[in-house]
Amino acid sequence: MIKRTIYSEIPPKVEYSLTDIGSSIEPVLKTLCDWGNEYLELIDNNTINEV
Repeated sequence: MIKRTIYSEIPPKVEYSLTDIGSSIEPVLKTLCDWGNEYLELIDNNTINEV
């Protein structure tokens, strides 16, 4: 899912990137993130109403 590329240089350098399989999960993660943002708005709105 994640590709790690190590470069032999000083200072050490490492890069991470998504593989094709890793990229295929992006829509799922976006949906989960959207849900989380909506949930946070709900919590914020309920907190404001309680004050």
